[in-house]
Amino acid sequence: MQRNGQLDTEKQNVAIIVPTLNKGGAERVAANMSLEFAKHYNVFLIVHDGKDITYPYAGRLIDLRLPPAKGLLRKTITLFRRVQRTKKIKKLNHIQFTISHLPMCNYVNIFSRYKDKVITYVHTMETPSRKNKIRGWLVSVLSDIVVCVSECARQNMIRNFGISESNIKTIYNFCDISVKPHQKDIKKEKIEVVNMGRFVKEKGQWHLIRAMKKVQEEYPSAHLTIYGDGELRGTFEKLTAKLKLENVISMPGYVQNPYHQIAEADIYANPAETEGLPMALIEAGNCGVAIISTDCDAGCREILAPSTPVDWKTSEVELAEFGILVPVNNDFDYERVTLSEAEDKLADGIKQLIKDEILLENYAKKAIERANQFRPEHIMNVWEELLR
Repeated sequence: MQRNGQLDTEKQNVAIIVPTLNKGGAERVAANMSLEFAKHYNVFLIVHDGKDITYPYAGRLIDLRLPPAKGLLRKTITLFRRVQRTKKIKKLNHIQFTISHLPMCNYVNIFSRYKDKVITYVHTMETPSRKNKIRGWLVSVLSDIVVCVSECARQNMIRNFGISESNIKTIYNFCDISVKPHQKDIKKEKIEVVNMGRFVKEKGQWHLIRAMKKVQEEYPSAHLTIYGDGELRGTFEKLTAKLKLENVISMPGYVQNPYHQIAEADIYANPAETEGLPMALIEAGNCGVAIISTDCDAGCREILAPSTPVDWKTSEVELAEFGILVPVNNDFDYERVTLSEAEDKLADGIKQLIKDEILLENYAKKAIERANQFRPEHIMNVWEELLR
């Protein structure tokens, strides 16, 4: 993981700032970025809190040992210390480019500017609230370049936050596509549906739980496994029990690299309310699994229907080029047992894949094809062009 050897004087020095390397999606992006960047640059990975690292990384790890603080005064002091220490790191190590992930790290990056080029990262679709507009304006004005993980997020920042098109660029995330897909027997009478993600409202797993009730009524041996954990676990377990789906739905908890388990499945279902660029879709596709996803903001359509307008939203079950898209739910009623119209369409899309073996097989092949377009070397070429 960590490499503390001599620096290559012929390579540029790049710093990556991230809060932690523990479980989060943006944290995983930063870790994957360090692994690829270390092949081309001297990488300095700056973390605010280096405890409980779960992701493999490369480069020189620098732990500021400044975890999140509570209370306005302590938060302000912590931000000041992070800026101070980061600026010193930039100066001592002659950093030429600094890439930061998530809002607090973006602040640290722009306020610690020394002689480096400041690059800030936008991972999600920012809502145009007053607070977010001020934050977006501040980051855009003080950054040399803003990088968005999807074209939809980029257009949102231009339209709602007034960022100049010349100052913002779309670069897709580095994804783990090291798992090789393998042949499996597809039997419509026994189908495994999977999902992975944090148990939080943005990920929308309760919609999938409710949809599985309808799926299971027609296909009793269909099974759902949700890999992950979080604040809504108890809520999901109660809903599963209320729907009498304890033998249909499994929640084994957080698994660091569940790709071998996903490769054994038949369908990857993404019921999210909102996304940045859902890496899970790409990684599941690389495992040779047919994909169905809500058409939520921001990157799902870009992955599954790249030839369509990024701001288009489906109202039906859409058989897209690389997977199925269904309407987003926008509903936070965790306890209801009846299906919403959007959940009903999610169930219908899953049933269509189970019923049509040829469609299932074709989408599994198309998912692999699409995942290959996100290979690290392709993404690295875009970054190298930016850092010249």
